[in-house]
Amino acid sequence: MDFVLELAKLIKSSPKLCLPCFECENSPYNSFLYKSKSCYLCYSSGFLNTCYYLDISGRDSDCADSDYLTNSELCYECLDSDKCYNCNFCRDCANCTDCEHCYECRGCTNCFGCVGLRKKEFQIFNKQYSKEEYSKEISRIKEMGLGAVYAKTEKLRENFIHPALHISNSENTFGDYIIGSKNCYMGFNIEKCQDCAYLYDEIVNLKDCYDSTHTTNCELCYGLMSADKCYNVNNSWWIVDCRDCEYGFCNLGCNNCFGCVNMKRREYCILNQQYTKDEYIEKVAEIKENLKKRGLYGKFLLMDAVELTKTL
Repeated sequence: MDFVLELAKLIKSSPKLCLPCFECENSPYNSFLYKSKSCYLCYSSGFLNTCYYLDISGRDSDCADSDYLTNSELCYECLDSDKCYNCNFCRDCANCTDCEHCYECRGCTNCFGCVGLRKKEFQIFNKQYSKEEYSKEISRIKEMGLGAVYAKTEKLRENFIHPALHISNSENTFGDYIIGSKNCYMGFNIEKCQDCAYLYDEIVNLKDCYDSTHTTNCELCYGLMSADKCYNVNNSWWIVDCRDCEYGFCNLGCNNCFGCVNMKRREYCILNQQYTKDEYIEKVAEIKENLKKRGLYGKFLLMDAVELTKTL
């Protein structure tokens, strides 16, 4: 049996979601959205509430037109920012409140057009004002228009020493945009991960995982794409609450399944066919041995199978 060919046939013959979403409410026209409510045109994101036009973001509320925005509320046009409240047009900011057009600021409140500030308030273009002066000056500054504000902020950025990497509260890590992680290598946009490598984009709370993207709350996993709450699952795509599975596609709550598609709460299945426990162990061992001889075992065969469906 050619496992890759059979997997391709199974994928082609199985119904597929036009816009994959999981446990979402009142959220039409989103894709790869996870556990969110009242969202519109959000992609590859999770745990959102009343958000619009977000991409690769998570745990946000009442936010719009932003990318890589996490743990934030009432934000608009923000990029690569975390734990912000009522901030607009901010980039690479964290723990900021009521800020606009800021870049690389931390713990700031009521700042406008500022660059590289730490725990400051009532500043405009990096110049200190009193609370009363700030309110008056902001009204005047906003009449300048976005183009003039952008130009002045960019001039400040020219003299700012830009950090090579964005890593905070982490130990023995290498990558960029890493928060609260330990012993991680080549991680990008990851948070609360430990003993992991080669992870990118909206990765939260992983342990002993490798080569994964858009994945949360997993342990001992390899080669996952859009997964949550998995243990010892390898080379799988859009899979939730599964254990000891490989080469799965759109599965939920499965244990000990190999090469299965669109399965829910099943156990000891191969290519969507039911087996006894002993039969499953024997059959999986045969398939793995064949894949190893062909140099295929361990690779993300789902992509090969999807490509193969175009020729069937």
